[in-house]
Amino acid sequence: MLSISAIDAWRDATGVVCSILYGQDNVSPITPSTTHALYVAYAPAGVSPEVVKGHLRKVEESVRVFCPKVRVEQLRMMLA
Repeated sequence: MLSISAIDAWRDATGVVCSILYGQDNVSPITPSTTHALYVAYAPAGVSPEVVKGHLRKVEESVRVFCPKVRVEQLRMMLA
């Protein structure tokens, strides 16, 4: 279970797995046995939501190269 704290870091039971400043951890890389993954994209002011969604779709296409049956469970944008 991931939780988002007020300091812009994502945690699981083992600790921080992703932060805005440092990126993902080295403890939980995506491997052939991975069953769930989270991809996050940040964009500066002025970048349109359509451009960000396009980037996430390209990430999805890349994942499908090695995992053709991947299923996107959620695609959500949060605007500041």
